[in-house]
Amino acid sequence: MRNFIINLIVFIFILLCCLTGLLLLNRYYAYIPVNNNKHILIIGHSHSECAYNDSLINGVKNFSKSGESYFYSYFKTKLLIEKNPNINTVLIEFSNNQIESSMDNWIWGEKHMSYRFPQYGSFMDYNSYSLLWHKNSKCFLNSLKFLTKHNIKNVLKKFKLKEDIGGYFYLERNKTDSLLRVISTMPQLKHKTIELSKYNIIYLKKTIEYLLDKKKKVFLIRSPMHNMYEGFRNEQQFQNVLKNNFPEVEFIDFSHFKLLNSEFGDLDHLNYKGAAKFSIWFNELLKKGLLIKKDKQRFIDSEINDIRV
Repeated sequence: MRNFIINLIVFIFILLCCLTGLLLLNRYYAYIPVNNNKHILIIGHSHSECAYNDSLINGVKNFSKSGESYFYSYFKTKLLIEKNPNINTVLIEFSNNQIESSMDNWIWGEKHMSYRFPQYGSFMDYNSYSLLWHKNSKCFLNSLKFLTKHNIKNVLKKFKLKEDIGGYFYLERNKTDSLLRVISTMPQLKHKTIELSKYNIIYLKKTIEYLLDKKKKVFLIRSPMHNMYEGFRNEQQFQNVLKNNFPEVEFIDFSHFKLLNSEFGDLDHLNYKGAAKFSIWFNELLKKGLLIKKDKQRFIDSEINDIRV
């Protein structure tokens, strides 16, 4: 019995050493490759994922990912910046739904944690582990085995992370007209007061602080959305969060870019038609020096006014 216990302890010790070794190998050697001709990154969730067709925008790489909170984007952004010195500018999607308390569930909710923790767990710090553990310990423990599998796969692929970490999404659907018909039958509220997110906003701050510390240019952007998008109802709170939490970062707003209903996938996502139209236009703005303009929003609004739909 004594020998069995000793052997068990030795086995557990060796197993923990192996798991720790895998984690450390990924932490220090894993990387996300970005072509040297790309110097601008776009980070965000589905709004920017569907809006920026980076094949049509010179010098830009879109790493947005549907359903990704700033908590996970923070670690992805750090990994991208640390291993790709050609990146000098980061555009971070910031839209109305990202200030809502429901975004915190995108961090530790079972669906989101079990999918994203294995991707980025190797790059997290103690405070991040602690947050996930305290908010959803059961899912955290279950996700550790998937983290191990993910780390083994990364080692076999020589630490080059490419799969499912973000990019432009070619959205084909067009549900806008049907959604508008439904909305027309419902009572409309002009304003809505919401409970604000805590941790999603905290990790957006951390991301911005990290980028500024690395001497990168950072801008918050808002992608085009239909004027009937429900999120606009919390616009006053959204502007207050922007003013009170991110006074040092310029906000570039494309939300009122002119598009046909057929160019939206729904009220807050562009389909591939809208993305192509917007991306070509955005590329032209970059060529005209958008990011070095003194009054960027006035320039954008002027360019939008010239669009004929």
